[in-house]
Amino acid sequence: MVGVYEAQDDRTGYVIPIETVLAKFNQKKEITFSQSTNTAAILDAGNKQFRKEEYIAAIEYYDNVIKDPNFVFAWGNKGKSLSNMGKHEEAIKCYDRALEIDPSYAFAWNGKGLSLDYLGKHEEAIKCYDRALEINPNYVEVWSGKGFALDKIKMHGEAIKCFYKALEINQNDADAWSNRGFALANLSDYTEALKCYDKAIEINPNHNRAWNCKGLALSRLNRDEEAIKCFDKAIEINPNHNRAWNNKGNSLSRLERVEEAIKCFNKSIEINPVYIFPWINKSFNLIKLNKNIEAIESANNALQLNSGQSSIHARVWIAKASAFQKLFRYDEAVDSYNKAIDLHPNNAYTWYNRACCNVNRGEIEKGLADLKKAIEIDKKLSNLAKRAPCFLGLSYDERFNALLYT
Repeated sequence: MVGVYEAQDDRTGYVIPIETVLAKFNQKKEITFSQSTNTAAILDAGNKQFRKEEYIAAIEYYDNVIKDPNFVFAWGNKGKSLSNMGKHEEAIKCYDRALEIDPSYAFAWNGKGLSLDYLGKHEEAIKCYDRALEINPNYVEVWSGKGFALDKIKMHGEAIKCFYKALEINQNDADAWSNRGFALANLSDYTEALKCYDKAIEINPNHNRAWNCKGLALSRLNRDEEAIKCFDKAIEINPNHNRAWNNKGNSLSRLERVEEAIKCFNKSIEINPVYIFPWINKSFNLIKLNKNIEAIESANNALQLNSGQSSIHARVWIAKASAFQKLFRYDEAVDSYNKAIDLHPNNAYTWYNRACCNVNRGEIEKGLADLKKAIEIDKKLSNLAKRAPCFLGLSYDERFNALLYT
């Protein structure tokens, strides 16, 4: 037997009989037994490297098999290896080559869909998943992948249907339970999401994604002490789970355990320096400790990264602006708030804080205009402005009072 792949996230792939593998050769000359055995051994050696997550070594073996350009499984496995290394554009080329040879190769359609999804091409990914499901309607991983892609384009209801379908096929698929929980959490149904995560963990107690997501759901329900225990379990299973470290930091921060939180953000950054969120969260927590210069440095590091979402980069500029504001460097704070507003103009607190800075630097007209915009977005800010120190000097200003009391 020759195993095709075992995915990095605990999903296992197919085991292909050697007779089926050899049948995929499209050669004019007859294949001798010695040739087929050698090919099987090379492919099997590559698969062993894949299972150990030694993807570069695996690719070398697959490239040897690909010397026969029609060997479809090697192209598929090479694509999966590249995908797991984050080289999704190269992976797609391999999947496309596999599909040229065999358009009915569902594994390649699924792999291509996953890589497209990672590249943010969710609609194209869904088309690939649909092709895979036409070939094999009972392909659990494809239903899950399609569900994730739908979830990312805010089609949460349709995503849940896909995860239900995966569970119809296999009630004991821990991934499908975890994925369904993820979609429910995106609908803010955290109580039902927790039930799904618990089911995933019951099936696979070492499902670190389910533990991490359970922690996130608990944190959304303001159950941060319990959430931290879940993040700790995810980290115990995989000490390099950078997202779990970041999420644990957020829960610690909400519990005002700020110095512990920063240690978690630093650990997340150490594991994956290009993951933007711990840089942002570290910046805000350094501000809590009045370490504003360090906060600005952390924000600057975040600005070097590409989040792919303007609202996320807006948060970076808000962190930087907040640090400047704490340092009474109002001109620089306003410049940073300007950037944040350009990226995300509907954040009332950004307008409010820029109003404070403008008033503090003597730009009263601009400050009042900003305050007016903030209150238009969120009327509750009028109450905050009534007792804000930065506006005390305007307590007899008719324009200011008109904003607050009419």
